[in-house]
Parts: sequence; structure tokens; C-alpha cells
Amino acid sequence: MAWPKGRSETPDDVRRAGAELSKIFASIDVFYVDGAIKLRGVEERSSLGGDDKKTVPFPLSHAVSRHLLVSIDHFHSLRASLQLANALNTYAPFTLLRGSLEGATNALWLLKPEQRNERITRHVLACLAEEPPAEPRGDSMESLIVQYGLDRSRVLGGIPSFGSIAMTEDKEIWCKGDNIGELGWRM
Repeated sequence: MAWPKGRSETPDDVRRAGAELSKIFASIDVFYVDGAIKLRGVEERSSLGGDDKKTVPFPLSHAVSRHLLVSIDHFHSLRASLQLANALNTYAPFTLLRGSLEGATNALWLLKPEQRNERITRHVLACLAEEPPAEPRGDSMESLIVQYGLDRSRVLGGIPSFGSIAMTEDKEIWCKGDNIGELGWRM
């Protein structure tokens, strides 16, 4: 097959990119045990273990794990789509990539703050965004706000949009120095 005229990359460029992509895809294999995604347990004496003790009955680690599972699952589906298909879909890979990026970014957003109160604030924001306060969850979230002296107006103001998390406040979570993460998410 002749190389299409007008392509900017060379066949070697495509092979190198494919090899790099294969390495990235192989990196998710460590999360699969017997065909299922397995994440490490939380060390009880770690910061996240301490956060879990403070966020009963909605442990912060459960929210982080859920976001990571979503990310890994979407990335695994992207891998299967690209490696197993005989044809490349035009748009579906970008949807899977976006789901993976959002899951990973949300997990990092929850974990990034060094201060426990800020991690708990973000967790409460995320919980309230997913489900409007209702019995008994509203009471439980209210007790976390009071117990930790969280900024009520900030918590009740809602979670920042994914775009503002990914593109402004925590841009360093994404690729430093370029916009490749933003490009993948916006596609």
C-alpha cells in the first residue's frame, strides 16, 4: 500500500507513535487481575486513610476509587477499540478518551490538596453535585460542614465545572507545557 500523498508524518513516525501508544495501553494491565480491575486498598495510617475516618459514612477513598475505575474502564475500552477493531471509528475513541481523562482528573482533583479540610470540602462538593441533599445524606453532609468548619457558602455554591477544574485551577494535572490533555478532552 502506498503512503498517502500529503501526510505530514512518515511511516516511521506512525510506527513510533504506535509503539508509544502500546506502552501506554500496557500500563493499565497492572490494574487487571483475573479479568477485573483491582485497586490497592487504602493504608489505614495514610492521609487518605485519615480522610476516610473523617468522612464516614461516605469515605473519600470510595469516591476516588470510583473515578479511577471509570477512567481505567474507559481507557481499557479505548484500547480494545483501537487494537482489536479492523477499522478506526471517527468519533468514538475521543468519547472514550474524554471519559478516561475526566475520571482520572476528578480523582486527582479530590486528592491534590495537602490540607485535609480542603480534600473534605472537595469531597462534599462532589457528593452534593452527584445527588441533591436529601435525607439522610443531606444531614450527613451538613454534619461534615459543621464538624470540620468548612466554608458553607463554598460548599453550597456547588462543584466547579469539569472544564474549570481541568483547564484552569489544576491545569498542571494535565500535560505540562502543552495543550494535549485539553485537546483530547475537548474532542
